[in-house]
Amino acid sequence: MMKFGDPTTTCILIGDWSVNSQKCHAPTKGKGFRTMFRRAGYAVHLVNEHKTSETCQLNLNGKVVNRLWNRDDLATMNIKSVVMETLQNNEPPTRFRKITPEPVFAGFK
Repeated sequence: MMKFGDPTTTCILIGDWSVNSQKCHAPTKGKGFRTMFRRAGYAVHLVNEHKTSETCQLNLNGKVVNRLWNRDDLATMNIKSVVMETLQNNEPPTRFRKITPEPVFAGFK
């Protein structure tokens, strides 16, 4: 496991995506990877992947760049951005937060 760095100084970040055992989808390796890294002594954290593969980091900084991105590369850059900004500000960036609508109360008839 030294390929990933020393467990005392290396943190493993894994996205929290899952298919929830849907038909025609292969099971994800998330739980197995988390267990494997934890047993090897690494700190393992789940990262909320909401919007990470569709939000372009360069456009958010005021620069418009016409470029096609590989979804996995873009998600990796954005997950790193989520972690770094969360460590600095003690909360995830607003551009990657899920917005839950206010419940609508229809009243009784």
